[in-house]
Amino acid sequence: MLTSANGGWIAWNEENEYIGSSKKFRDELGIKFAPNIFVSDILAALQEEDANELSFQLNKLKKVGSPFSITVTPQKSGAKIKICGSRVVVSGVETTLLWSSDITNVSILISSLEKKLFESEDALSKRNKILDELPIQVWSRNNDLKIDYCNKRYADSIGQSREKVLAHNVPLIPGTLFGQGHSLAKNAKKCNRDQSIAQFAVVDGVRKKLVVSEKHAENGTFVGFA
Repeated sequence: MLTSANGGWIAWNEENEYIGSSKKFRDELGIKFAPNIFVSDILAALQEEDANELSFQLNKLKKVGSPFSITVTPQKSGAKIKICGSRVVVSGVETTLLWSSDITNVSILISSLEKKLFESEDALSKRNKILDELPIQVWSRNNDLKIDYCNKRYADSIGQSREKVLAHNVPLIPGTLFGQGHSLAKNAKKCNRDQSIAQFAVVDGVRKKLVVSEKHAENGTFVGFA
């Protein structure tokens, strides 16, 4: 069963006697074949910090049986190897078993995605700062017409926090528009075209005339400004 497994493996009995290992495990860790392979051989093949972590996890596994999963880097290859440790009973013999799998490509992909995510968050933060500087109210809605973004001017105009605006879908102008029970956004969605209306409203405690617009954006979303 172990031989047919996709991952590499190595095992010792409860007396720390070597049971066996797969070629894949030895290749991934950069360990040469030997009649006996000890934990010290594995630790010597790893970078110091990873060796210390693996040693700690193995001691914990032997003492209290806590399984673990860590990522280590062999000194020779510099690859990213995931090692999972567990303690099992095979034919009445308590066995310490380590599984290995090369996750280098996955790690590279994750690093690339993390970099793109950071760049996207940075770009989004800069965009939001620009929108917060505008003297007009700006917001966006999802396809269900729920407000999923508003700038600082929007929130300040109605005396609400941005979080409350998004959580409760607080409109810039309370009540209905057109006198037909339909909001401007609903009409924009229903008619499939941009909508605008001029209406008086109390903004910053002062009655003002606002021109409110709801425009179609990408993927069925809407952008509004006043």
